[in-house]
Amino acid sequence: MLLPLIIVSTIVGCNAFNCQNGWITYENSCYYVGPDDVHYTEAVHYCSQRNSHLVYVETARENSFLKGRLDTYGTGHSYWLGMTDEMSEGIWQWNSGNSVYYFNWAPTEPQNHNNEDCAVFHKSLNFQWADVPCASGRRPLCENAGYNTGTGTGTGTGTPTEIG
Repeated sequence: MLLPLIIVSTIVGCNAFNCQNGWITYENSCYYVGPDDVHYTEAVHYCSQRNSHLVYVETARENSFLKGRLDTYGTGHSYWLGMTDEMSEGIWQWNSGNSVYYFNWAPTEPQNHNNEDCAVFHKSLNFQWADVPCASGRRPLCENAGYNTGTGTGTGTGTPTEIG
């Protein structure tokens, strides 16, 4: 009889992070893609209106998860990352002002051709990162913290059909 109590205690003690409907859950974050190509400043605003920010990819695991989703649901689009080197060429910072420590640049990137100061998951580069002009049109990829439900597995309730 002791074993079932331990299992129930373990399940009840789990922390789960869930997202609003239509958002995708990964670990403690939620992700959402805007439906239209917009320039970088508009993408920042789009995410802000949804209590989020352009995505900050901080680990290879998170990057792999996002690339998999974008590849599965992407329809020929590239997606904004929340980082720029506008303040100092070659010094990439998240929009929060924090330094970027993880990168997944494509082999020829970043190249700063034609003043490319913003970064994207680039469709034609298998969703590796590329620097592009901030005034170019890409889809916003928003991120925010999931909310803690206190129980469950943390797999989320959002559907990935919103991407693409």
